[in-house]
Amino acid sequence: MKYRPKSLNDSLDPLKGNVNISPEHPLKELLLLTAAIAAIIFLSYLLLGFSVDLVVPHISMEFEKSIAARMEFPTAADSRAPYLKKITEELRRSTPIDTGHVEVGVYDSPVPNAFALPGGRILLTKGFLDVVESENELSMVIAHELGHIAHRDPLRGIGRSLVLAFISSLFMNTDDSVGAFINSSLSFTQLGYSREVEERSDHFALETIVKHYGHGAGAADFFKRMKETNLSAKIPEFFSTHPGEEHRIAYLERRIEEERLGWGALTPLPENWENDDD
Repeated sequence: MKYRPKSLNDSLDPLKGNVNISPEHPLKELLLLTAAIAAIIFLSYLLLGFSVDLVVPHISMEFEKSIAARMEFPTAADSRAPYLKKITEELRRSTPIDTGHVEVGVYDSPVPNAFALPGGRILLTKGFLDVVESENELSMVIAHELGHIAHRDPLRGIGRSLVLAFISSLFMNTDDSVGAFINSSLSFTQLGYSREVEERSDHFALETIVKHYGHGAGAADFFKRMKETNLSAKIPEFFSTHPGEEHRIAYLERRIEEERLGWGALTPLPENWENDDD
């Protein structure tokens, strides 16, 4: 058999058997590698996040309070604080799940908002208290935060944030374009989880105020005002930890109608509602 050497062109053509050159396109290999890494990271995040959800219910409230004791609870002087404590305690008796003892305080911020913190603590901003127009509206927001406390969401949030930070530090370099892409994808996964948590608390809050007042009037009023007066930032729902105002309004009003929870008269706020400590 006569020997016939391969031509230079043959040796450079990956389809003709050069073992030193992969027959796959480099871009395809990069995409496959990125997909594999992303799958491993997402699976790790989901498993660890699921572990957090399993562990949190078994953590004692005493231990959670010991964690909370290391966190600041920056309350501001406000003449409405005694009333807030009174209405919070009344609502707590109407919750579908016992929250245990809850502390409520006022946070000195002009931005309308409310927060549930570890250890059974709620902060309502002065900005929120200044725009609320009825006790029912106020109660809906307080009951929403009670829902977070009942489900141990502040502690779950800390756990999931630690998981996210741990995975990010192990698996990716945020200076790298691929790592940045995966990091952003993980953040969106966390946002989706947060929106589910918020919807659960809306459900909890509606049950609470219906039991307390006998109807669901005022449940969506704060979200309507946020939407109408542009108090909330114009952030697409996909990028937000909370469901969009339109989504929340539609959900609450649909539940009131479909479950015949009823519409009644709104309970006014106390006559001296304006804060004397401003």
